[in-house]
Amino acid sequence: MSYEVAVSPLLAVVFTVIAFMTILYWFVLQRFRETIIGVIIAGMMIEFIVILPIWFVYI
Repeated sequence: MSYEVAVSPLLAVVFTVIAFMTILYWFVLQRFRETIIGVIIAGMMIEFIVILPIWFVYI
């Protein structure tokens, strides 16, 4: 199994979590929005610092 095959599903999961949290943001109480913003930012950091550079190097 190549490395791209292993990383691509992980990248898709991160995108899905970010999209879900972005949609969920509009339907929760104000006090929970900070937590959701934190999850979105953490997902973006994982994506841009860890997953995407490795994925682009091996493609």
